[in-house]
Amino acid sequence: MWWVFGKWNKDDDTDVHILITHQLKASAKTIITNYLFRWGIEHCFKELKDTFYFDHYQLRHTRKIERYWNLCLIAWTLTYWIKQNAYLGKILETKPMSLNEFKQAINSLLELSSLSTLSKNKKLADDYFKIKSKRLKKKFAA
Repeated sequence: MWWVFGKWNKDDDTDVHILITHQLKASAKTIITNYLFRWGIEHCFKELKDTFYFDHYQLRHTRKIERYWNLCLIAWTLTYWIKQNAYLGKILETKPMSLNEFKQAINSLLELSSLSTLSKNKKLADDYFKIKSKRLKKKFAA
């Protein structure tokens, strides 16, 4: 067991951290570094579960569950990459802050793009998507 006195950073409100490890011969620096890496992984899984419903699969086969997880990881990676590179800052009125807000903004842009494509191609909208709404079909025809 290691006791670490002091704050990790200026935002840390804890004066003492207790780290338990099985690495008895590791240095304090190694243990703290491993802990900080683990914290990043825990944060990633929290985002995956809260924002991308990583743990809400309804599949029974291992291979299908793995595919679902891969899709979640791809979506998380793309969203995180867009957030880190500030791609939405120039095209949106209000800048998204959380990963969930980025996901919602990307979803809205995809819907807008789809609507734009459908409105330009009535045959695609009628044949491919089988739209029932007369009001929406009328909007596409305009």
